[in-house]
Amino acid sequence: VSTDITRGVCGSSGTASNTPYLTDTVCWPTCEESAVGKPPEMEENNTKEVWYPMLLTSGGAFDICWCNNGWGGCDDDEDFKVQVGKIYSNGVKSGQAWYCASQMACEVEVAFTGSTTVEDAIQIISPESNSRCGLAEQMNAALFTRGTRISGAPGLGSTPALYDQHVMTFNLGAPQTPGFYQVCYWQGTHCQSESVRNLDFFQHVGSITVSGL
Repeated sequence: VSTDITRGVCGSSGTASNTPYLTDTVCWPTCEESAVGKPPEMEENNTKEVWYPMLLTSGGAFDICWCNNGWGGCDDDEDFKVQVGKIYSNGVKSGQAWYCASQMACEVEVAFTGSTTVEDAIQIISPESNSRCGLAEQMNAALFTRGTRISGAPGLGSTPALYDQHVMTFNLGAPQTPGFYQVCYWQGTHCQSESVRNLDFFQHVGSITVSGL
């Protein structure tokens, strides 16, 4: 038996693969391998299937598509044609992009969601493909004049996409070096360990591109 968490119609193209927002490693409060791609644990006299732990790094609605191994091996899209439910993840939107100029003020605006708090923060990590939010160290604080781990302030959006909407604004100050940076998000007291650590910033919210010489 297998299950996949997707965005789309169960049984249609792509549903044999999990959403990329599911991680292979779950780090809360310590790191362990997730249940992605594994058979379930059988509970309650084999009447209940459990996949645990799992971690979504993006907010939104996700379909849970189920497959019985007897239907064909659970390796084709059509095998996952039974929708057994949905997951509604309260988190910030992933895949956002911000553009700043070297030595000029740089701000990141993130739209309010049901789980946004005034204690939220962002952390800047390396652009390397193997750098994952929640696992990677924050980058050198000197790359931005206000640092690479910044608390937000509530306000109204100023960019065309978020104009006059409620947002959290993160003022990074002036970037010192052109480049590409990943942005990781921490949902304040919703996701806080005893002391704020890299593990707390497990949501990948987007990227910053800094232009300049």
